[in-house]
Amino acid sequence: MSRYFRKRPYRSRKIRKCPTKCKRKSKKDNCRLKKTKKSTNLNAQRLAEYLNNEKIQEHLNRLLEKYPNNIQVEAIGSSKEGRAIYLVFITNNGGDIPKNAVFIEAGSNGEDLIAVASALYIIDYLCKNASTSNTLKVMDYFVVPCTNPDAYELTLHGRKPKVNLATSFPFTLGQCDLEVIDDDQFIKASKKWKENYDFDSPERSILINAIASFRFAIKLFISLQEGGEKIVYPFGMAKQEPCDVEDLAWVARMGICGCCKHFQVGSVYQHYGLTFGTIIDFLRLFTDSLKFTYIIHLNDRKKIQRFDEVPERAENVLCCITLMAKNVFDHYNVEQREVTPPKKIVFLNKIGDDK
Repeated sequence: MSRYFRKRPYRSRKIRKCPTKCKRKSKKDNCRLKKTKKSTNLNAQRLAEYLNNEKIQEHLNRLLEKYPNNIQVEAIGSSKEGRAIYLVFITNNGGDIPKNAVFIEAGSNGEDLIAVASALYIIDYLCKNASTSNTLKVMDYFVVPCTNPDAYELTLHGRKPKVNLATSFPFTLGQCDLEVIDDDQFIKASKKWKENYDFDSPERSILINAIASFRFAIKLFISLQEGGEKIVYPFGMAKQEPCDVEDLAWVARMGICGCCKHFQVGSVYQHYGLTFGTIIDFLRLFTDSLKFTYIIHLNDRKKIQRFDEVPERAENVLCCITLMAKNVFDHYNVEQREVTPPKKIVFLNKIGDDK
């Protein structure tokens, strides 16, 4: 994997220990996280505010030093303004025993502060509980905590982002039936996509290349966004649903049966109408091996974004993803028995290491 990130000095910082511990209860086919009134299981003291891109790097470096056998991190590219985009790989076996994987990206919209913070909390939790949690027993995890760092920085400073990467992916007309789509609706959706589409977006290319590099391992893709409380699957570019919609809907419904029972499940079109350029539509159309692709909307962006809500939301979403991963694993289990196992994951030892 190409290395674009320039080496930066590592700054150590004293880390306060959590005053209480939140235990995780494990069951064979279920996943429940014990909650307290103010959850501290995900090291809330270390993430006492929304982190900018530089602090995200420092936080990942701390995790890398503390849990070297469970986490590997690499800067996989840079945004237009030169901010690094990080890919985190988390496992419970040091990468020696190849497993299938979940790929999570967050922050593609640029305005989704809680989505980025939740991705960082998930990374933190998985590292801390790698040896005891059932989450990593089924699949390994790839996480890109902030896909659109330039827009994210603007949001942190109270400014409107220029690019919404969440609906800025290529799509192909004619793959689905458009006869039932009203002409005015089609023109409106096309215009909206055209105005948002950034042809020279390095962030989009970096994310696509990262997914392509590990396509042999990735069996479940999750995009964490904010737009209500929903789990959506393809397609948004047509009313027609994919031929395997029953499998997609089943995995999503199994996910919400744990901690997110109030979440809605449906296609992008069912929840948002005709929508062009979503990443899950792109992956379904251009990636043959990736069947299970979802957007999890974990928060209503229109509401006031309180940081103290992040731990509970992150725990619920992780519980949901764990159940989805278990069902995806069961779906592929019979097919994978006679297939050559995926290659061993190899990363750099430290962020910014050019060796």
